[in-house]
Amino acid sequence: MTQYANTALLIAYLRRRTGLDVPGLVDAAVARAKALGFGAYVWYGLAVVSFQVLPFQLSAFIAVLFAGVLFGVWKGTLIVTLACATSALISRSLAQTVQQRWPSINLGMFGKRMAALEARLGKAHVGTATAVVALLRLSPMFPFVPTNYLLGLTSIDPRAVFAGTFLGCLLPQAAIVSAGVVGASALGGSIYMCRPSSRRWARSRR
Repeated sequence: MTQYANTALLIAYLRRRTGLDVPGLVDAAVARAKALGFGAYVWYGLAVVSFQVLPFQLSAFIAVLFAGVLFGVWKGTLIVTLACATSALISRSLAQTVQQRWPSINLGMFGKRMAALEARLGKAHVGTATAVVALLRLSPMFPFVPTNYLLGLTSIDPRAVFAGTFLGCLLPQAAIVSAGVVGASALGGSIYMCRPSSRRWARSRR
């Protein structure tokens, strides 16, 4: 919940600093992204990676949603999915660094079944391991960030972590990014949340 509170505080600060409402902030962000050109893709992707590796900063979910506002469905989905795969590799590396210093930290801490799973994943072919990681990403029972660090406690091939995360996150991230596109259209007035006749009737009642 900390990341959502931080995100709300940031929006409140920007509104006070700029004097803009939320739609105005969105328009300013879109204009800034267009001015940066290709650099906007790079910086935004790095920001999403940062939010996922260190999730207490700002909400990665809202950042993924906002990618649709800035870049559209296809580009936004590609950026955030690559960011997911990259953050999975970074989190895995951090977890392995901790494990090298404290070898007692391993999946065996969570029971014999987890230890057996770790042994099987370490010996699995890259394609099989990729499929396992992709299925983990599709399951709501395995939160994204904790799973990233738990994968670091296994000997699973890093190629499988990257490819499996990319494939497993592609459709879920596309859905969230698409929701951001719809939200931007609603804010811009290009779509209506109710029928125009209903809007006129509501104004006449005031």
